[in-house]
Amino acid sequence: MQLPGLVDLTPLGEGGFATVYRARQVQLNREVAVKIDNRVLRTERDRRRFLREAHAAARLSGHPHVVSVHDANFTPDGTPYLVMELCTGGSLADVVRGGGPLTAERVRQLGVQLADALAAAHAEGVLHRDIKPGNILLDRYGTVKLADFGLAALLDAEGSSTVTRDALSPSYAPPEAFAMAQPTPAADVYALAATLYDLLAGRPPRPVPWPVESFDHLGDVLRSPVSPVAGVPADLHAVLVRALEPDVARRTPGAAQLRDELSRVVVTAGVERLSGPERLSAQGRLSAQGPGQVSGPGHMSGPGRLSGPGYVSGPGYVAGQQHGRPAKKPCGLVVGAAVLAVVVAGGTWWWATSSTATGTPGGQASGATTGKPLPPPDLEDCATGYCVAEPTCYRGIVAVGGKAATARRVGNCSEDHFWEAFAGGWLSGPIPDVDSDELVKAPEVADVCTAEVMAANTRPTVDTSDWNFTAVGFADGDRTYFHCLASPSEGGETTTSAFGS
Repeated sequence: MQLPGLVDLTPLGEGGFATVYRARQVQLNREVAVKIDNRVLRTERDRRRFLREAHAAARLSGHPHVVSVHDANFTPDGTPYLVMELCTGGSLADVVRGGGPLTAERVRQLGVQLADALAAAHAEGVLHRDIKPGNILLDRYGTVKLADFGLAALLDAEGSSTVTRDALSPSYAPPEAFAMAQPTPAADVYALAATLYDLLAGRPPRPVPWPVESFDHLGDVLRSPVSPVAGVPADLHAVLVRALEPDVARRTPGAAQLRDELSRVVVTAGVERLSGPERLSAQGRLSAQGPGQVSGPGHMSGPGRLSGPGYVSGPGYVAGQQHGRPAKKPCGLVVGAAVLAVVVAGGTWWWATSSTATGTPGGQASGATTGKPLPPPDLEDCATGYCVAEPTCYRGIVAVGGKAATARRVGNCSEDHFWEAFAGGWLSGPIPDVDSDELVKAPEVADVCTAEVMAANTRPTVDTSDWNFTAVGFADGDRTYFHCLASPSEGGETTTSAFGS
């Protein structure tokens, strides 16, 4: 295979969706890792989205705990590839497999570093969607780096059945992923916490057997308590348990908060169970992800509004691997797809019910001089109450019977989206377990999400008189709020914004 500017391509590992090569970049005479996806992006729209995602990943490359992306392009056959920093120290899966679990203090330090990287990614509107020990690499200095940013566009690409199947690593994926919910930053938080627990215990917090025996058994596993690890401080265990909460509404809301909570944990000196990742780094492993560490990015398809307990975006597909073992061929594909279809079609959400009351607007953070509650996230004071401060757009809305509707935000409104926020406000209690069309009828929402408010906050050059509107709730720590969302009546994606300054 020949790629522009690259020579001496040597395979390092192969998984279900991609192959990683070691190569030499001629212009700079440096070794790099090249990850070539096995899928073909057939539409110009998907190709643009892949390059846009790669650009976002490149912006993260300055973070010390993110694998740098040097280039992105397409092979002559049309398959996308990334040129990345070559990490020669293997992965954390290799570390645990080769030397056993890490100490509590080492895991806490790694958690702070990785959560900070994840927070930076989320601030750029980039989701990872497949965090696990095998996707955390070590450079030649022993520094941990989160790999595989820049591939999220492939998760949403359209055009073939292989692209629109959902790939996940079962023991690190959050419970909502099994119900085909749209991925969110909270899902990345869960996966990172599951990874940190694995580094402490030598196994995931809730090992998921695959294929599963039944969806009842899967539900029992996903809502099972997280067992304490011997020798791990209670404070550290508590931080991980909050981030591993099956109910998204009760889970640690963001990577920045997880980072801050880990920073505050104090771990007393103890016996080292492993000398640290440097042990593996010193062995000179030459691997972009370690042999057999390549895994395809997870996909969560479904344009626009996904609603109703019977929604299935496509056959379920699992290409997960644990502790660095090579990804197996999906021999359980048919069984896995059937199980996921039953789970979704039945609208069965196994994790905990909604959280308890989180306070009233009077208990929200207030202005220092006015005593008035501060605006909810992404909103500002305006003549009609709270309006969007900047264009705020969402890829789609997910509503599954018996659970609160959620929405997946895009990094900026120039990206393809279906819904745009125009107003919002605080909720006086937990987010109701209803879909968006029911939430918009709630008394404290109905007077805010109206056609009149939408018209008042519309840009002068845009006509939104026939747009549809609804509402979705969100959590901000122990507070809850809602955004009023609008969409053109004719439907379809857009890359412009009708609201915001």
